[in-house]
Amino acid sequence: MIKISKICTKDDIALFKRFINEYIPFSDDSLWLGATINGIPCGVLFADIISEDSKIGDIQFLFVHPITRRMGVATKLLNTFIEEAKKLKCKKVIIKSVKDMKTINEISPFFKNYGFDPVEIEANIYTITPQYFHESGKIEEFANRKIIIPPNIKIYPSDEIDKSLLDSLKAKSDIDYLKIYDPFPENDKFKLKHINTLFAVYNSNEIVGWMVGLDAFGESIYYKTLFVKEKYRHLYLGLILQNMCLKNHMTKYLDRSVLLGISIRNDRALKFFSIYSKGINKDINYEFNFTKNL
Repeated sequence: MIKISKICTKDDIALFKRFINEYIPFSDDSLWLGATINGIPCGVLFADIISEDSKIGDIQFLFVHPITRRMGVATKLLNTFIEEAKKLKCKKVIIKSVKDMKTINEISPFFKNYGFDPVEIEANIYTITPQYFHESGKIEEFANRKIIIPPNIKIYPSDEIDKSLLDSLKAKSDIDYLKIYDPFPENDKFKLKHINTLFAVYNSNEIVGWMVGLDAFGESIYYKTLFVKEKYRHLYLGLILQNMCLKNHMTKYLDRSVLLGISIRNDRALKFFSIYSKGINKDINYEFNFTKNL
């Protein structure tokens, strides 16, 4: 018999420990559910309740042990979550994840039959492994690459830039940017730390671009954001920031994979990366979501 219960105590977490990634944060806005069959853990669902214009049930992780798949565990986890989300007056439920296209195609019929809208692809997630750089001979090429920085522009690592400039950027006092370009990791639920993040500064008093690298749990560097103010794009600062980040990666962080996320709505960045990365061996996964109105 399948039983669904909330995960909210240390004992609950201990019971489902094998399914819980230590990096997934639990907060007062979290709603975690665990599934058991005859007392044996077999699946979990992790979600956050987000308050925007209206409340949203944001499912971050849904997993069922392979042995117990096709037994209705995922369906019961979703049913329970949706009932809880309704009690909390959520208007819709979103399931987000990153998978390869084969997996996305395999799970799409399940969510379609469950009443979710068709899958929406949000971003391409490119992975370049350390092995590739070793085997391809690219290390020396990147290490010796000459980078010409325009006059009046200086490039600073995140731990060396003037704090007042960062405060001004955070307040959006002289620049506006969408949430997807936010360079401050503390605004993200995982609160990843900067690593190999670079800022471009004009005349020592204005941040005009950045490339954000985040420490992905000591295994990879996730290059989350590449942004340049429109009036400075003719200076090729995007290319300069990307070159400098990759050169640093090749000389300082070669034990880590490169993860690069690019929104599919950012045609300019996708085109730029496709040209820039020509000849580089890379795997592609996709950030996606399914949405269901309640």
